[in-house]
Amino acid sequence: MSVTTVLFDLDGTLLPMDLDLFLEHYFKLLCKKLTVYGYDPIKLTKGIQEGVTAMVYNNGSKTNEDVFWDAFCREVGHNAKEDIHLF
Repeated sequence: MSVTTVLFDLDGTLLPMDLDLFLEHYFKLLCKKLTVYGYDPIKLTKGIQEGVTAMVYNNGSKTNEDVFWDAFCREVGHNAKEDIHLF
């Protein structure tokens, strides 16, 4: 059986976790994977932060997915959505 979905319990309701430690490792590994595809680690991290912030303030006129990718692409480059399969 192959894994098709991974769910994250980011608020620790199911399992206790150190969010800061998780995010540190998550971004480190994500940057390691994506730098070989030309992504700048600083812009990548900022792009994800901008995307998440945009979703928080989404007024519902667009899906969270569209809001995230719009903000993310503004930070890292407009062709980033073409690499969605890498994420």
